[in-house]
Amino acid sequence: MIGAVDDKEPKGRMEVAHEFFDAIHTGKLRAAISALVLEEIERSPERVRKKLTDVLRGLPLEVHDLSSEDEELSKHYLETGAIPQASNNDARHIACAAVNGVDVIVSWNFKHMANIRVVRAVNSVNIRLGYRTIEILPPEEVIGYEGR
Repeated sequence: MIGAVDDKEPKGRMEVAHEFFDAIHTGKLRAAISALVLEEIERSPERVRKKLTDVLRGLPLEVHDLSSEDEELSKHYLETGAIPQASNNDARHIACAAVNGVDVIVSWNFKHMANIRVVRAVNSVNIRLGYRTIEILPPEEVIGYEGR
């Protein structure tokens, strides 16, 4: 989601990303990120890292540290096939959110996160293991984007 602030394609994505971050900045949305997001940003190329750091600077974000609990939950997502084995970081992002009681993950990753099959499979694991269910939605649904 954060990387979309510089996406020229698909058309309109950059504008939606900026609107989403403006909603966080103005307090319309409450937001959290995981330490894993910060690690991924740190490993990105310098130009990208600077741009993403600039986006995050000044935003009122909760930062959730990674834990052995979310590592264990992510293994369940991978073992059950809720998340493909090759998408370990996606599983970890979702697990960190679930462990920390996040209601909604905002993502344009329709392949491994924001799709009904994944949400149902993840929530099946969450319910079985005593975690709350979680929504995974594109930002347009969170900010009430109506094709402005």
